[in-house]
Amino acid sequence: MKDVSHEDIVARALSVTPGAPPAACYAGFDVTADSLHVGHLLTLHVLRKLSERNVLPVLVLGGATTAVGDPTGRTQSRPVLSEDDIAANMEAIQAQLLRLMKGCKPVVLDNAEWVTPLTLMELITGIGRQVSMSSLLASQAVKTRLDSDGMTLTEFLYPIIQGFDFMTLAERMHRMDCPAFLQVGGSDQWGNMLAGTELIRKMRPDLEGFCAAFTHPLLLTKDGRKMGKTAGGATVWLDREKTSDLDFYQFWRNLNDCDARAMADMFLDEMPAHHINEPNSTACDINALKTRLALRMTTWVRGEEAAILSRELAENRTGSAGPAFDVVRAQLVDDFPALVVDLDLAATRSEVRRLMAQNGITLDGQPATTEVRRAARGTVTLSRGKKRHQRLCIHE
Repeated sequence: MKDVSHEDIVARALSVTPGAPPAACYAGFDVTADSLHVGHLLTLHVLRKLSERNVLPVLVLGGATTAVGDPTGRTQSRPVLSEDDIAANMEAIQAQLLRLMKGCKPVVLDNAEWVTPLTLMELITGIGRQVSMSSLLASQAVKTRLDSDGMTLTEFLYPIIQGFDFMTLAERMHRMDCPAFLQVGGSDQWGNMLAGTELIRKMRPDLEGFCAAFTHPLLLTKDGRKMGKTAGGATVWLDREKTSDLDFYQFWRNLNDCDARAMADMFLDEMPAHHINEPNSTACDINALKTRLALRMTTWVRGEEAAILSRELAENRTGSAGPAFDVVRAQLVDDFPALVVDLDLAATRSEVRRLMAQNGITLDGQPATTEVRRAARGTVTLSRGKKRHQRLCIHE
């Protein structure tokens, strides 16, 4: 946990004995696309772990909040989706969530159920009077938007709607004799979560000792960027129609060493991986860790058969590439033609440039453009065509 509003309530939720009414924990998922992406996986992993402690997972799809548009982490408004698009996205994401949470018996709800009937007067006089403008203006998401493209009133109301979600669900769970009710999300959602705890404190003080919010760290790369992009900048989706099984596996397998250790500490049920940073550790240690991570994540999201096949395809792709060749990033980015010649993958620099213009030189299967080379991390495979390969270990 990163931020916690009420540690005693979280402790109570985690100490419910088997056979007693379970505590519950909810997370929200706006349906802005027809698939979740890897950035959602840590929230789901936390919910799976909580279910092992007799905490009921409650998954709230944002049928209403998707139409509002969460401004968090955005410099511009999100595209407006039609009702049909939202409905189609919701159907697809619900199927994903049920598959990823298999065995945890989650409850899936749509917040349009209680937000849509809310009248304007109820919002203004009932909820609006309880919300401080100063707290909304202090939100980092609001500050960022006001300093860039500005924001609409609709987006400004987003934290209030999310807070109303929390209060409405808390009322329901309290009537079900739940001993405690939690909300979890990434640390960038902390401001929105506090809007909910504050709304409960003012409108339902009888539930204040029943509810708590907590966050987990965001999945970030070592340089602070949100994790979830391939070397070429494409989003890594959970849907295999949008990101292939092999590309999904390779995303985890090709993480740089630092990011792989961090992800292993979060997702692998074993001893912390940071000991693989000691002077006597070897490249085999970290590569084995990356393989375990890639297998675990691909098995969870795509299934065991897809994970095993992806590993075989990845190993066949790099099997003839030999040992990794150490290169510094500046050489990969700024002096790439010379590097390819030095590796005996081409005879001259002009030949390299000609091959690159034909997409004949690739990094991990992607055309070796400047953007791809700049984004590459850890160990990658440099290929000329389909038969000549060289593994590279990139150093800053």
